[in-house]
Amino acid sequence: MGEVQTRSELGQLAESLITGIRSTEAVADYVMDLVVAVLAETVQTFHPQQTGVAPPLAGEVGSINAAGRLHFAEALFDVAIGPVAAHIGLDGSTVDVARVLHRAIWRRFLPDIGLVVAAGHRQLATAVPKHASGLLTSREREVLQLVSEAYTNKEVAARLHIAPGTVKRHLANICDKLHAVSRLDAVRRAEQQRLL
Repeated sequence: MGEVQTRSELGQLAESLITGIRSTEAVADYVMDLVVAVLAETVQTFHPQQTGVAPPLAGEVGSINAAGRLHFAEALFDVAIGPVAAHIGLDGSTVDVARVLHRAIWRRFLPDIGLVVAAGHRQLATAVPKHASGLLTSREREVLQLVSEAYTNKEVAARLHIAPGTVKRHLANICDKLHAVSRLDAVRRAEQQRLL
């Protein structure tokens, strides 16, 4: 990879990722700039010499409702982790890339997470209790750790030798205990509370 990460290289990667999401979701054209900013931030974390892409303002996500942004953010994370790790040159180690990518996506698409939309209702997201580490079972922490490393529910199930439905149940319990609205939000909240 060259010394300067060009906007066109990140644009091509962003376009390929969005194409995978567009098959099921309508995506506004300006979202491309936000995805490029996410990719730039992630790449620059691992290659600080890579510059040249100015991040969009956080206010640019305002025209997409919170539920739509959350859904898109999760879809983007799912399709991006492998290609972004490969682009950075860390094919075999996606854990660190997953964490950086997760934070970049959250910062760009969900900057107003204090007010979220869950199950069609507006709710005020509450802080995780200080004793949250005691609320999660050891199995829930194992599931959440693997989710933070970008494993799918099926992959988590295989690694822990449990059924995929059990993984979903653990994730539902984790989200309930951490007052999270999604698996991405659960990882974010767990990282804030140093549970991971």
